[in-house]
Amino acid sequence: MNFRITLILILILNTLSCQTIKDEPIQNENNVLARKALLDKLDVNKHQILIADIAKNDSAYDIRKAAVKKLDIDTHLDLIMVIAKNDKDDRVREAALDKLDVNQHQNLIADIAKDSINYPTGKAALDKLNVNKSQDLIADIAKNGMNDSVRSVAVKKLNADQWQDLIADIAKNDQNDSVRSEAVKQLSADQWQNLIAYIAKNDKNDSVRSEAVKKLDTDKWQDLIAYIAKNNDNWFIATDALKKLSFRKHQNLIADIAKNGKDYRIREGALKKLNITGWQDLIAYIGKYDNNKNVKQTAKDIVDKTICDFDFCNRTAIGFCYRSHKHVCDTHRYFMDKNGKSWRCP
Repeated sequence: MNFRITLILILILNTLSCQTIKDEPIQNENNVLARKALLDKLDVNKHQILIADIAKNDSAYDIRKAAVKKLDIDTHLDLIMVIAKNDKDDRVREAALDKLDVNQHQNLIADIAKDSINYPTGKAALDKLNVNKSQDLIADIAKNGMNDSVRSVAVKKLNADQWQDLIADIAKNDQNDSVRSEAVKQLSADQWQNLIAYIAKNDKNDSVRSEAVKKLDTDKWQDLIAYIAKNNDNWFIATDALKKLSFRKHQNLIADIAKNGKDYRIREGALKKLNITGWQDLIAYIGKYDNNKNVKQTAKDIVDKTICDFDFCNRTAIGFCYRSHKHVCDTHRYFMDKNGKSWRCP
């Protein structure tokens, strides 16, 4: 008797379960685990419409994600695209993107990279594209993408030799600082020196100007480089410019920076690049009259330190070496590091 009752109850429950899947929307089940269990029972060949509705509308991300994985791509390609671009959860968008094949759907993947406001989704789509085969699509993303960070990555993925004109346009005219900065990095220094000089002097963003300064031809733009080192409000940019000036070739420019540089730290840095034997009077003047105590002290130390710091060397020091942290003569400015690489400093 008990066995018969148990068997009847099992049959009733199975009937109700099947009836729920067939007639009652899974979304009416409030328990997430129960909805997930019902979704797992659905036949993907018979219930694509219901699965599509769940993938689009269920309140739980993990159920939407599971439903997306069950979608037939041929039947629901448009919906998969919508979910990949617009679902509110990264994991669901990623699941939709994973269903697209780069060989069959590269244009659709590029659309996601271009149109997605969300960076992780746009970046994932961009990374899925074949860099060698999809340069036209990547160029379009770099120019017209909705997410600036994705566009910055796209600029980096461009074949620089192929897209110099586009890269130059982005470097000069793009509205986003990070995108312009990445474009400047990709510019050919040989081809675009005039543009690079314009950006180094006029761009509104410090990091963009800094990247441009690093690419300037010192022989062609020594006066501009010295001007930037002397007058720039940003110490890091001024330092990048000062580093490009040569100890041997640009002593007059370095001396002017040491005396008149806008930032006290750049004046101090310029002092250490001066040839002591040629500029003792100027260094002494700065040590007496500069308006910053650190610069004054540096100048006084240089005047007092006219002998090479290396042991048993009594030669006159010509300058301060940043690498050895010593005042060095013309002999000891040359040395070899632990990797066997030869250096001259300053």
